[in-house]
Amino acid sequence: LMRTSYATADELDFMPMDEFQKRQFLLRQDDWEGYRQPLPPVKQGDISDPNYFDFMSYCQYATIAAGMRDGRVVFEELIDANGTSVVVAR
Repeated sequence: LMRTSYATADELDFMPMDEFQKRQFLLRQDDWEGYRQPLPPVKQGDISDPNYFDFMSYCQYATIAAGMRDGRVVFEELIDANGTSVVVAR
């Protein structure tokens, strides 16, 4: 489900996916402590733990929703670690 959602967001081209990755990472960092505190022990990175899976799903869909609200028609997207970018237009 998470891979399909990511692939669909990428296919819809409403935001650069390098920006999506950055936004999602920052959201995970900002919200992790507040999310895990009221739960039984949950280990960050253990996607087989339903509580962590729920957290990751929340982060992904919150990032997708924010990206859709600010959707762009034309943008540059980084495609590799060397800084190569392409112009994406939908």
